[in-house]
Amino acid sequence: MTDHTRNGRAPNRHKTPPAERLPPHDAAAERALLGSLLREPSAIRDASALIDASEFYTFAHGVIFRVMVNLADAADLVTVGERLIAAGQIEEVGGAIYLAGLEEAAPCAGNVKQYAEIIRGHARRRRLIYEANSAIEAAYDQGEDVATLLAKVQTRVLDITSPAHQPSPGFRFRPVDSAAFAAADHRPTWLIRRLLVLGQPAVIGGPKKALKTSVLIDLALSLGTATPFLGSFEVYQPMRVAVLSGESGAHTIQETAERIASAKGVTLADADVCWSFELPQFGSTADLNELGRGLRDTGIKVVVIDPLYLCLLSGANSNGLSAANVFDMGPLLLKISQACIAAGATPILVHHARKNRANNFEPLDLEDLSFAGIQEFARQWLLIGRREAYEPGSGVHRLWLGVGGSIGHGGLWTLNVNEGTIDDDFRGRKWELTVATASEAIVTERTNKQNEKEQAAADKDREHQARLLSELDAMDPNRRGVSQYSLKLMLKMNSTTFDRTIELLKRGGLVNAEPVYATTPNGGTRSVKGIRRTRPD
Repeated sequence: MTDHTRNGRAPNRHKTPPAERLPPHDAAAERALLGSLLREPSAIRDASALIDASEFYTFAHGVIFRVMVNLADAADLVTVGERLIAAGQIEEVGGAIYLAGLEEAAPCAGNVKQYAEIIRGHARRRRLIYEANSAIEAAYDQGEDVATLLAKVQTRVLDITSPAHQPSPGFRFRPVDSAAFAAADHRPTWLIRRLLVLGQPAVIGGPKKALKTSVLIDLALSLGTATPFLGSFEVYQPMRVAVLSGESGAHTIQETAERIASAKGVTLADADVCWSFELPQFGSTADLNELGRGLRDTGIKVVVIDPLYLCLLSGANSNGLSAANVFDMGPLLLKISQACIAAGATPILVHHARKNRANNFEPLDLEDLSFAGIQEFARQWLLIGRREAYEPGSGVHRLWLGVGGSIGHGGLWTLNVNEGTIDDDFRGRKWELTVATASEAIVTERTNKQNEKEQAAADKDREHQARLLSELDAMDPNRRGVSQYSLKLMLKMNSTTFDRTIELLKRGGLVNAEPVYATTPNGGTRSVKGIRRTRPD
């Protein structure tokens, strides 16, 4: 075998670009395209058929283009500006002055196709550079056989030449024989002990206002700091996590994350967690490509996307897709799963439960989640439900936590959370929780209910004793004794309660049961059962 190395090192067959060399781009063409579209919004549909927002080199230009595509023919300067202000993105794109200046950047409004082709050409060049460098790094790493490596490189290069918005050819028929299959080690790796594994798509599900977002933040911080999830479930090693939130807002997420980090004894700034408030659309190949690129570039191992419903059908209704149709939802869910796992990240999707459950306080099943296809998609799940109605303002939540997965793990726990209440400075909330297995919780709740029942009975006994003594003192101030029958009539007690109360007072040494003489109708006397308050020593 010929040795092609020199001094133990592989020959360098590629030139590394100088550090000062920028990736291929044409900022002027990007500005000119946006300016042309602001002048002539009717051309936006033609432009969006050629390029996608992810193909702009300048981030701000991509943001503006995405807004314009969503507005379509209504994308004039004023409307685009209002939409960016409403989304809190106007400063990200350079402010209103920069936006207004784009319209002046276009020499005319008729070169949309030319500008779009320039932008797409540079985007392909950048992608080619990235894929080439990735292939070089993979070639130096001898952990993968050459045939597999070449197949991956070929697929990615073909993807670069695919038309805009069209999926690259993903299927390749490459079976392995039984001997190779039997020899391979396919055992999963725990993300969280006995709860979640690496590399399988997962769902966090539950009804509205059941702390799904808080639980996912606890999960992300636990993975990012290797601290126990919910204070009870072991995390073996830290890993980088991304949280993509499109519903709660930056302030709510930050405030919740700080509370939970403090409860874990860590600081939010030290957690290996990345945060984003923009969601990909599962029906957009460009969005999924961008997500995959971002996950690879940043080394994300787990990505949490919250909520699912904002990613599924936005922009896709015109194609007739239905959330109730498993044949529509299945391919979308498969795409996001493949995009994340191919990038080395485990996807966790956060989803809501149906409203018309038979019993809202029973543990959830997968079938309780909304939309078709979710049950089939999820290879593992964390389902959160209420055990009892939430008392507004209390900050106390009593929840179920149901866990399961296709590898055979599962369990049911109770989760009690005290978030505290907010004060005038938007502080005062906390993250205190206890977790118990369902069987432990059932025993505890039964014991508590029995204790409450016994306490209530003891309170009622004390009330009856106080009433009887008060009435006895009134009827017999000299403590000579009165008829028990007369006393019972005055108290309006039934015989069972009266007899029990007398017995308890006798045990306590407060009364004596002894005969007394009562006057008969004919003026005589006879001995009857009596009761007398004991005299103090």
